[in-house]
Amino acid sequence: MQTENFDPADQEKHRCFAAHAAITVEATKLLEKGVAVGQTVNIDVAPRRGESVEWNKKITVQLCRCLLPCY
Repeated sequence: MQTENFDPADQEKHRCFAAHAAITVEATKLLEKGVAVGQTVNIDVAPRRGESVEWNKKITVQLCRCLLPCY
């Protein structure tokens, strides 16, 4: 099985900066064993300290359409 190459730099993303936090909203591929099976949206929120964003402390929420039966 050949896997597709998805470069994060090619993914559409938007960033917003506020006084105490920054947010990134990014369209991504939902992968299963390296093969795209759908679309997702990642939302990253990170604290700011002055002019720096502490991305290593980010919280990520991923939204996608449920592919499995929901109970």
